[in-house]
Amino acid sequence: MRTHDSGAQRRPGRPGGVGSAAISRGAVDVLASRGRERVAIEVETGKSDVVENVRQDLLSGFDRVIVVATNETVARRIEHQLAQAGLIIPNRVSVALRDKWPAIACDDAG
Repeated sequence: MRTHDSGAQRRPGRPGGVGSAAISRGAVDVLASRGRERVAIEVETGKSDVVENVRQDLLSGFDRVIVVATNETVARRIEHQLAQAGLIIPNRVSVALRDKWPAIACDDAG
């Protein structure tokens, strides 16, 4: 079982961005979709196994995975871990800071 200790309260998503977000009670933190594209959004505090989480998301068939780090230190650590595992995949897997990820998701959704 995958767990995250983000301290964030889960609530239904709102229309916009990469589509209408829906909370997934399974493996991913948030599932966003637009048309046939499915995007896994992982909120990471640095306390979970981000490499395994991203691998599972890709194996589950998600088109994209956005890992949202809670701060810059966590983002650097996650980027390093994913790079070591060969999981920084352009247009498929990306890392963003919590305060900036919506703009990235909207820009990339084009």
